[in-house]
Amino acid sequence: MKNTENLPTAQRLRELLTYDPDTGVLTWKRRDNLHHKDRFNSKYAGKEAGCVASSMGNRQPYIKVRIDNRLQQAHRVIWCMTHGVWPTQPIDHVNGIGTDNRLDNLRAVSAQDNSRNRPMNCNNRSGVIGVHWDSNRECWVASLKSGYEKVLQKRFDCFLDAVAARKSAENKYGFHPNHGRAAA
Repeated sequence: MKNTENLPTAQRLRELLTYDPDTGVLTWKRRDNLHHKDRFNSKYAGKEAGCVASSMGNRQPYIKVRIDNRLQQAHRVIWCMTHGVWPTQPIDHVNGIGTDNRLDNLRAVSAQDNSRNRPMNCNNRSGVIGVHWDSNRECWVASLKSGYEKVLQKRFDCFLDAVAARKSAENKYGFHPNHGRAAA
């Protein structure tokens, strides 16, 4: 996980920004201790901080904000501002929307739990994560890995039976209910 040394303190973040937990928006505060304070204040004070960073491939875009000349992910800044410390674990966007930084949409989780709340891959053809058609055997296959262990690999004649087996295994192994949602 990201090293939290040399990052701004929660106090420093609160000096620079305000955060609305209901909307998830960070806003620049007015600054009076800058050499060029008038230029900063007229351009930024009271305005939304950060911008959407371009997404790579199938990944969700996130909001990034420049703090003390270093780009930071807004959801991590928000976590530090609200909890007083930088997160040591990944921050998961519960609804899967990387730009939705409302406090009730953010949770600190292990990397494994974060991966259990992934959207369906864009090249999925069955419409259900972990279920595919095996054209050689002419059947549906439901599969699931938990950690490095394959915990489900079963063939079905009926698509709905394969889906039910996959969903049952997801519940058994603690996958988030949003896991496998359609990619935004």
